[in-house]
Amino acid sequence: MEHDEPDPLRARFPRILITGAGGQLGTALAEAFPWATTFTRQEWDVRLDPSGLGQYDLVLHAAAWTRVDDAEGDASEAADVNVLGTRRAVGLGAPVVYFSSDYVFDGTKRTPYLESDQPNPQSVYGRTKLEGEREIEEGW
Repeated sequence: MEHDEPDPLRARFPRILITGAGGQLGTALAEAFPWATTFTRQEWDVRLDPSGLGQYDLVLHAAAWTRVDDAEGDASEAADVNVLGTRRAVGLGAPVVYFSSDYVFDGTKRTPYLESDQPNPQSVYGRTKLEGEREIEEGW
């Protein structure tokens, strides 16, 4: 520990759950939050009922269908993970941090996108990520 003072984030959120902990983002989050409970897809497939997983103060929802090109041919599976999986994460009853994608935009803007920009996804992947965002909005 670099400082003698307690970590204020850990004090505020002692029970963090990270979904998708086997992926690139989930692995990085697990390193940043070493006290968190982590679930890979094998440990909890986010498409399944979360009852019995325990109670958490915060969910870092990194689980997602990330094979962008494959989503075009398997829209149902992409939606199951990105939409239903997000609904399941919200069902844990804790605030959820959702990691979206620039694919929710159409790519025509010449400057960096802002969260307040109007989404206009052009792919199945982008649409399912946007629908996942809406699950968060509706759940909270």
